This record gives sequence, structure tokens and C-alpha cells, in this order.
Amino acid sequence: MSEKKKILIIDDEEVIHLSLNRILLKRGFQIDSAMTAGEAIEKLKQKSYDLLITDLMMPEMNGIDLLKELQKMGINIPSIMITGYPTIRTAIQALRLGATDYISKPFTRQEILGPVCRALRRDSFEACMIPVLNNELSSKNHPDDNILIMPGERFSLSEHSWAIYQKDGTVLVGVAKSFLQTVGKMEKVFIPTVNDLLEQGYVAVTITTDNGEVHNVFSPITGRIMEVNNKAFDPQYLDGDTWVLRVLPSQLKDDISMLVKQQALP
Repeated sequence: MSEKKKILIIDDEEVIHLSLNRILLKRGFQIDSAMTAGEAIEKLKQKSYDLLITDLMMPEMNGIDLLKELQKMGINIPSIMITGYPTIRTAIQALRLGATDYISKPFTRQEILGPVCRALRRDSFEACMIPVLNNELSSKNHPDDNILIMPGERFSLSEHSWAIYQKDGTVLVGVAKSFLQTVGKMEKVFIPTVNDLLEQGYVAVTITTDNGEVHNVFSPITGRIMEVNNKAFDPQYLDGDTWVLRVLPSQLKDDISMLVKQQALP
């Protein structure tokens, strides 16, 4: 990764700045800091950055509102959200607003470096990303009982994974093409086993690369794993069209309300 890459860190906790600086400066990144979203906006007006790392929950203006404000300003920079356990669903909304990734506190060196490297590679592949049909965030905080999900319909957890509803009531889960394009050369794929439980927004698949990076793919749905595609363990086989897990969903309509609908497969 180029030593000239500039990263702006936005967080109201000094300890987060210290931790991120300690990890990222060793990799040769240029780091700038802001304690509030307002301060970050002023810096962005004066200087360009290659990546934003921002806390989700901040006083005055939170991470979601910051992303919305940057969209209004026409500022398009890859971003990573830092979040705590209670805000995972809000972090999923951040993905729909264009965030590349989110990281839960507390985080390790590996957990931050993988998303950072992937986000910085993102611009080269934006033209290849699958267009979505409904970009707007849902204003509902609960599922719509009238939602009718048809077999073959495909839903995406932006930048991470997809889910396709099947006639038998199960859901096929795979890794997004845009995610795979930005991880580098894959070395190993780690997949959970049959009967394991998945939870939307938490790790479903882990990929390691030949240069030691670790990349976690978040699950688009919640449920029990019914079948694992053994071919997906082979990095040469895994692509954006490969299903990895067959899952029996436990709260499908609720989960679908947090995802982005894509074109139905034939």
C-alpha cells in the first residue's frame, strides 16, 4: 500500500485516536485527526483524504449524519465506521449510505488493517459494482408484515454479501463481488459449519490473503446453517456468484428490511 495514502480519523475518544495511530503509522499512512464531525468537515473543505475512519456514535453529529452531509457536499471518500455492539443495525445502514466497512470496539490490529487496505483499493473497482434498485434507507425500525419475498430474489448487504431466497424457504448466502475484488490474492477461506448460527451484521466468512491480511465478510441474514458449499473453501473457486452457505432464516422479513434489493436472478 502506498505510503502517501492519507487517512482522516474522526472520534471523540482520545484512546481511539491513539490506538489507530499506533497501528496505522507503522504501515506508513499519513494520519490526520478530528474530535468531532464538524471539525472533520472543515478539514475536508481544505484538504483531500483517501479514507475516513469515523466513530458511529458521536455528540452533535453522528457518523450516519456525517455521511449524509458529505453526500450533500459531493465528497465521495471511502469510509469505515467504528461501532459498538448496540449499534450494529445502524452500522448496516452506514453501508447502505456508502461506507465500505464497519469495525466493532474493541478492535485488533488485524481487524482494522484488513478493512483499511480493502477500502483503499475500492476506487479501482467501483465501476464493477452491481447496481442496486432501491438505494433509499427504510424509515421503518420493524419489518413490514406485508412484504412478499419471491424465490430467486436477491438482496445485498452492501460491500459484503448477498442472499437469495429459495423455493424451499432456505436462503443461499454468498460473498459480494466488490468485496472479493478488493481483498487481494486469497490464500484461505474459513467458513462456519452446519448447524452453526449466523447473525445479521456479524462475521459469516473469513478470508486471509497471501500478505497476511484478514478480511471478515458479514452475514446478510440471521439463521441456522443447513448446508456448506465445500467448493467455496477453494479460493480459486470462490467468486461473486458462488453460494457459500445455505441458511434457514429465523427473522427473514426483519433482515430483508435492512438489505438492498437487487435484480432477481432468472
